[in-house]
Parts: sequence; structure tokens; C-alpha cells
Amino acid sequence: MNVSSSLSTQEANLTSISDAMLNARDRLLWAANGSNTSEDLAAIAGELENLEKTLFTATNVRDEEGRYLFAGTLNDKPAVEFDAVTDTYSVIGNGKHREAAVANGVLVPDNVTAEEVFGPGMDMLNEIHKLVAMLKDPLLDANDPAVRAQIDSTINQLDATQSSLLTAVTDLGGRQNTLSFLGESNSQVSLTNQKIEGELSTLDYAKASIDLNNYQLSLQATQKTYVKINGLSLFSLL
Repeated sequence: MNVSSSLSTQEANLTSISDAMLNARDRLLWAANGSNTSEDLAAIAGELENLEKTLFTATNVRDEEGRYLFAGTLNDKPAVEFDAVTDTYSVIGNGKHREAAVANGVLVPDNVTAEEVFGPGMDMLNEIHKLVAMLKDPLLDANDPAVRAQIDSTINQLDATQSSLLTAVTDLGGRQNTLSFLGESNSQVSLTNQKIEGELSTLDYAKASIDLNNYQLSLQATQKTYVKINGLSLFSLL
């Protein structure tokens, strides 16, 4: 996969993740409505749980060559894992960028990492996971201040992650612009080279040789005349 195609694939996946996050935010705002019953919150929890699974799957997406897009340089393993023992998500890839040479002396990072977008602790996904467990509790008291506090915490973490994600998408766009600029420059150089090659291919070498020879003879005659005139003096004419 070439650099431009890889960047486009990552941008498309990050956009899908952003959409899922916005859907989750809508559910969180609904959950924050003080008029919800415990049954309402349990229903919201079901939708949030599906979005949680979607986000987890999306962070571990692979390219057509089977490499995990957001795992940094450790792209032979998933970017994120869920530990059933600790009941938490964490990044197991790294935050390093791969660099591709796109021109002489020009290197462009060709990946975005889960660590830079979601943080090494995957705080947003863990906040959603904790909230889902809380809202699914059959003994939940919808008026418990702890419920609203967890909802607000999840919204804040989601907003912070969304900001990081949009920064990453913008950065990907900048890299694509760099590739486009270099591509246009290379095209212009190629057209210039083709023009020169065309002019050389139509050059009449025999005529050019005769013209060059005549020019050289004329130059030699001019030089001899200059030398002769420069050697004349008034006494040589007497």
C-alpha cells in the first residue's frame, strides 16, 4: 500500500470512529436527562455497549496487508486490548511513527497511533465501559449523584479524545497536501524533461554542425582582423 493510500485509509477509519463517538455522546446527553428512570438508563446502556464494541473494533482495524493501522511500529499485533482480569482497555502498540521517503531528503510519517489519539490508558473507552456497567445494574438508583458524576466524567473524557482525534485527522490532511504538492512538482519536472527530449529528438544535427562550423570560422576571421588592426600604428602607414 503506498503512502497516500495508507493515509486515506487511516483518515476514513478515524472519521468512522469520530462518528461513533458522536453517537455515544448523544446517548450520554440522553442519559444525563434527569427525568430518566432506571429502565431508561438500562436501555441507554445497551446502546452504549454496542458503541463501545464498535470503538474497540475500529481501533484494531487492519490494512489490506494485515497490519494493524494504529499500533505504531508494532503493527503485527493489535493496537488495543481488553484485559478481562482488570476489566480495562489499554494500548499495547506504541506511539512511534513510521516514516516514508516521498522525495529526495523528504520523509513523511505514514501512520497515526492509538496512543496519540486515545492515550495509553484508553481513558475514554474505560469511562464508557464503567458507565455501561453502572447503568446496567438492576439495583441502580437513577437519582444517585454518582450516576450523574460518571456520566459527566464520560462526556468530558469523550470530548477530550474527540479533540485529539480531530487533530490527528487534520495532521493526516496536511501530510496528504504535502504528497500532492510533491506530486505536482514531479509532474512539472517530468513535462519539462519530455519537452527537452522532444526538442532534442527533432534537432537537425547536420545543419547544427554546419552552423557551428560557420560560426567558428567567422569568429576566427574576426579575431585575426582584430589582431591585425590592433597592431597597426601611424608610423606603419608612412
